[in-house]
Amino acid sequence: MAVFSEAAAKAHFASNPGPRGAGWNQWCQWAMDDLCGLFGRDTRNYETATAAWQASPIEGTDYRTAPAYVFHFLGLPGVPAGHVMYAMRPAGERSISTGTPAVVPEQWGHDVGITSVADYIARKGATYRGWSRNNGVNTVFPPADSTPATTTTPVKEEEPEDMNYIIRSKNRPHAAILGGEFKRLANSEELSIVQKLTPVTILDKLNDREYDVLRAIATRGAGVTKSEVQAIVDKLADNGVTVTAEIDLDAIADAVNDEAAVRLKG
Repeated sequence: MAVFSEAAAKAHFASNPGPRGAGWNQWCQWAMDDLCGLFGRDTRNYETATAAWQASPIEGTDYRTAPAYVFHFLGLPGVPAGHVMYAMRPAGERSISTGTPAVVPEQWGHDVGITSVADYIARKGATYRGWSRNNGVNTVFPPADSTPATTTTPVKEEEPEDMNYIIRSKNRPHAAILGGEFKRLANSEELSIVQKLTPVTILDKLNDREYDVLRAIATRGAGVTKSEVQAIVDKLADNGVTVTAEIDLDAIADAVNDEAAVRLKG
């Protein structure tokens, strides 16, 4: 997994029109999820910045003393979802944030770009909630010359087998599991590129529960083996489970090795 790079982050957001193709405004937590997926560890989705804040180990409540490469959480008047941004400099300076040009002056395109925590608070009347190196259980791996985002590094227990899947669900974005890693596909062009680059197995018409389980396995940190994903597919077929049925997480956990079962249930 690559460590954080401002140039790579800018390229991603400049070419990505947002989760619904209409810009990133009001999609701050999704943007942070993208950063974790691209440059760190992304094992769980949070619906809002407030939910991620509540699940994060808050390390300080004064942004002026915060180090670089941390997440800053804010409250917004009348907006329970809150706001979150990722700062590349100490004291909340040079922070990646979603918002219109009126709120985020240095635009990378599509209502996302660079501001500071202080400026955002002044423009939006926000309240400061705290900073953390984590976004919930997720994180961004900072450049090598900066303070590590975590004190421990997950041990990779086995090498993932080569595998490529496209996964689809009615209420989830198209995504791929490439070489054992989950990648959200921003648009039909990216989907077409994946289909042309390598033979893939298309897991089509998944329900949201099935999609989320596959994503959880693929983003657990140590990768996912072909046998694990195949075990889920086989389990569904063996039990005659249709793609519209609810999936029993315990049944899926039983279909893979004990170690994976612990991760699924945890």
